[in-house]
Amino acid sequence: MASRLCIYCRQIPFDEDLQTVRDKCGSDYWHEDITYPDRWALGTYEKVRERDCPFCELVVSICWSSVASWLPAKPPPPSAEIVVRWQNGGFVEPTYSPLGSYICLTGDGHSSRAYRARASLTEWIDLDDVRRWVSNCDVKDGDFCSPARHNASLPKSHQNMAFRVVDVEQMCIVSTRMPCRYLALSYVWGEPNSRRLLLTTENRESLMRPGSLSKVHELIPDTILDAMTVVRRLHERYLWVDSLCLIQDDVRELEESVAIMDAFYEMSYLTIVAASGSNAYAGLPGIPPTPRNPARLVREVVPGVDLTTITDMHTWLRQSKYATRAWTMQEEILSNRHLIFVNNQVFFQCQFGLFSEAMNARGQELVNFEHPASIYAGVLRDPDDASFTDFSVSMMLYGQRNLTYQSDTLRAAQGMLRRYSRLSGATLFEGLPLPLDRSILFFRDPRTAKHTGRRRRGFPSYSWTGWDYAPLWDSSLEYRTVVRDSDTDNDKGPKYPLHAWISWHCRLEDGTISNAESNKISPTIRRATAEEALSKCNQGFQDIPISINDFDFNSIGATHLPYPVLCFWTVCINLRLTNIQQHDDEGEAGENPRRRYNLEVVNETGQRHGVIDMDSTGDDESQQGKFALIAAVDDGFWALLLKFDDNGMAERRGVVKLSKDVLEHSLPPGPRWREVILG
Repeated sequence: MASRLCIYCRQIPFDEDLQTVRDKCGSDYWHEDITYPDRWALGTYEKVRERDCPFCELVVSICWSSVASWLPAKPPPPSAEIVVRWQNGGFVEPTYSPLGSYICLTGDGHSSRAYRARASLTEWIDLDDVRRWVSNCDVKDGDFCSPARHNASLPKSHQNMAFRVVDVEQMCIVSTRMPCRYLALSYVWGEPNSRRLLLTTENRESLMRPGSLSKVHELIPDTILDAMTVVRRLHERYLWVDSLCLIQDDVRELEESVAIMDAFYEMSYLTIVAASGSNAYAGLPGIPPTPRNPARLVREVVPGVDLTTITDMHTWLRQSKYATRAWTMQEEILSNRHLIFVNNQVFFQCQFGLFSEAMNARGQELVNFEHPASIYAGVLRDPDDASFTDFSVSMMLYGQRNLTYQSDTLRAAQGMLRRYSRLSGATLFEGLPLPLDRSILFFRDPRTAKHTGRRRRGFPSYSWTGWDYAPLWDSSLEYRTVVRDSDTDNDKGPKYPLHAWISWHCRLEDGTISNAESNKISPTIRRATAEEALSKCNQGFQDIPISINDFDFNSIGATHLPYPVLCFWTVCINLRLTNIQQHDDEGEAGENPRRRYNLEVVNETGQRHGVIDMDSTGDDESQQGKFALIAAVDDGFWALLLKFDDNGMAERRGVVKLSKDVLEHSLPPGPRWREVILG
């Protein structure tokens, strides 16, 4: 028996099959029949949540709010005004229901004007559905989603390296060569476990004997065992999983493999994403013997009309432990096709569609959400090109995630960076694409709740790898083209230039000097001189005095720093940092409060020349700061705030855009050409 609708929901014509709504609204929710309402106001979220109304209960279940689409969602604020409308085959809340989340009819079948979803799921996942999804992709999208087009991504230096897979028929590990048809597993390791089976130099030979994995069955984590079952029941043979296919105590093999992690996932036939639970023992719910709760929210709103919900898969994924781990991001972003286990359901996603078992009854037409709401849609997906935005977005999203070991910061992003380098042609230097004049100008994402801006040791301060926060690049920099003063005809330059004059050199860990300009890193016999640097600048800096450093270059950090040190000449100025505004905002989802520091950059009279968001929350006192100008735009300069140690070594502490007149108003001794040694 249907529960009684509230006074608000009684205004919605819930007739048989929602015929009235479909006829009046259909798929064109902006219909011209203005005499018929295309939306229904239900009141505030707090009131909707409190009502004993079946439709209000469904509405509450699809309402989520987040300051950014890539952050975990939470319920809307109590005062949020909730409105529902009919759109693309179901009821949505246009402000708070994520793309791909609907309230729809139950039952089988589908039309272009109404989604239908299963009222219940079976205890065990029907892998016939999965085979149908994959087969459909092979036929319709195979040229784009197939790993065959990515075979060339394996560098020649690695084409003869050992490639191992788990043979689920012989129940052992086998060696093969790429290309090879296999499924990959992406999962959360969890805490170290001494009983977990890992491939090592000691057991490698024994685990390659047929039947060997069956004998150590109890040592294999449940998620891996269930993935082996999926491979077998999909009539496939090979599974690639890092813990059993890479020798875990062979440092050289691990380093070589991490460097080409993009190849392992983008060349897989299908990647199984285990996003249920928080470790490798959670299993894949719905794959025997791991049970699942198949219950779904179904409500009879009026006699004979049962409605249920479809929640966008990516909403569930963003809530998972899987989505918080740094290592899993590149596995998710680099794979062409995913079989995703999350929230007691299974989903299939390729480059052109998203399929859910809740929407696809056996024997019925496949229902494809033609707007997969992945935050990674389009990032590093163009097979022929990659823009700076591909790099900046992927690193910003990566920075939101957590690492067990901070030393893995660069390793866990290596696959994404290699794909970016391959597609864009850019050389990478300490995680930054050359030229450095733009990529070095990152700052801290203020929306991030859990990263405090701690300095990450073992990595340079001039790279995002050196800071425990999510890096952002100003949107105005992303579409600009770096042009060098020394070789640019101003009349024929790009429409949106970023004027650069710095000759970037670096001292490597072994003490040698290299040139790091344009898209190359090449050996050189010495670093640039002040006169050479000045001759390459066309910003009106020629009359600025040269400051001679009193430090011994050869003694600075040469022996103990595990990363290259940048060496460059540029104009440096002194300005005051004042008006520190400390904001203690409550973090997302009850996290510890985040602390954000904004500092005004002013001259002696208090005139403001910019506002800086500091890299580190530890620099919390008003002070005089030294700024190194990095690049110029029409209305100002981009600069790094530097902090020097007693030996003359600098570290960056922030990025700021300064006004064009800043050189005229800087603090004593005024602008000076200076050699900067930046670590």
